Amino acid sequence: MRMQFIAKAALAGLILACPLTASAQDWYAGIGLGQAENKQRLSKLGGPSFISSSVDNEDSSWKIFGGYRLWDEFVAVEVAYADLGKTKVSGTSGGSASTGTQEMETFIIGLVGRIPITDPLGVVINLGFSRNSSKINSTIGATSTFEGATDFEFYYGGGLQYEITETIGARIGLEVFEVADYRVNLLSAGLIYRF
Repeated sequence: MRMQFIAKAALAGLILACPLTASAQDWYAGIGLGQAENKQRLSKLGGPSFISSSVDNEDSSWKIFGGYRLWDEFVAVEVAYADLGKTKVSGTSGGSASTGTQEMETFIIGLVGRIPITDPLGVVINLGFSRNSSKINSTIGATSTFEGATDFEFYYGGGLQYEITETIGARIGLEVFEVADYRVNLLSAGLIYRF
């Protein structure tokens, strides 16, 4: 409850921080492609005393995002959706054959800061909240189980952004999503369009 209150207060503050009128190219949208790495405990997917024979915790990922620049090119508020891919494991648990999969997605709201290195190139810093949804399917022997979970956590990241033109930019970065007692890393590259 306390985390939800903080998140709502932060969201309200971000909305109030936006002026009622926007100048040209303060709004932007973008898309990114990349790879997600899931640091989930293997026993969570494969069962107690899980012994793995195959682990695939990296998968292709994509994200869409949009934002509004609050302070010139230096600070923006941004919302995004990211598909964090699927993790697959197989092995044995308690002497029985075991397989497990986990699919994840996240909705994000936060601040993006840009520190210029040169006129077109800058360092990007991400900090905010993420709403993470997870679906786990496990099969041990002849028994199958399903577990769905949603949580609200902090996320952070950083990278580089290059302004190709006044309206088009490119961004590459690493974002880290803290989920319960593990994390998911997303490395992505994408394009930004300002309007």
